[in-house]
Amino acid sequence: MSHDQHKARLSIPKHQFSRELEYWARLGQEILDSKKQARTADALVDADDRIDRWVNTVHEFLLHSFRDERKAAEFKKIRAKNTSGFIQTGPRRSGQKSELKSETLSSKVSHLWALSAQVQYFLVDESENSSADSLEFNSEVFVVHGHDGEMKEAVARFIAKLGLTPIILHEQPDLSQTIIEKFEKHSKTPGYAVVLFSPDDEGRARKPNQEGEPQKLSSRPRQNVVLELGFFIGRLGRARVCVVRRGSLEQPSDFSGVVYTPFDDEGGWKQKLAINMKAVGYNVNSDALLEP
Repeated sequence: MSHDQHKARLSIPKHQFSRELEYWARLGQEILDSKKQARTADALVDADDRIDRWVNTVHEFLLHSFRDERKAAEFKKIRAKNTSGFIQTGPRRSGQKSELKSETLSSKVSHLWALSAQVQYFLVDESENSSADSLEFNSEVFVVHGHDGEMKEAVARFIAKLGLTPIILHEQPDLSQTIIEKFEKHSKTPGYAVVLFSPDDEGRARKPNQEGEPQKLSSRPRQNVVLELGFFIGRLGRARVCVVRRGSLEQPSDFSGVVYTPFDDEGGWKQKLAINMKAVGYNVNSDALLEP
């Protein structure tokens, strides 16, 4: 095994990784300094919530920045340094938990700065970076959706919070165009697409199962949603398309290489979507990731 095989390999350009890494390190320190100024129990709870969101977001960032999960796993394992003299014989009180979170955050911030000093030694696949750079970056993000209005609005609002412009086809002026003409016009300029898979339709294979019985119906996204997914993968490439999926539904077999992000109530989809955009070079408002 060559020496290079032991080195961490980035999936994004080094300069982009360094910029993002330093941003998250500084933000972590700001959160820690802000918590020290908290004077009420509610303020401490809010600060601890921000710490949790910061940790989760940085973990997602590292997962998407490297070819494997080693660096993300190292970050996840980091705990508070100053715990050697603390012997826990029962459940921790809330104050102890909060203090431990602060110490853990401090350790994780230090780890990010140490990681920043190692960037020059990381490998990077320049060929993939050059292909991503060949597309123009702009603020428009095309949102492909089905009948789930709540999901569509939530995703569009979050894209706007990131400082980008969501493009939803039915909200654009018709100008006496057919639907396909309208789609062709408005799909030319966005450099990223978010495709929403919601269980709007049901279907099944005509071929009976092994017992000779009819196949069970399964939930599926709308046919136009699957069609437009294929269109944007062909136009933008898989790296610039994110599929957000709600509920349990059948996934098109031809798109097995596409990453599907669950639309969860906790908002984890927001972190994954923003990190995916950052991974291809989009400058998004990272502060939106730390909002409840």
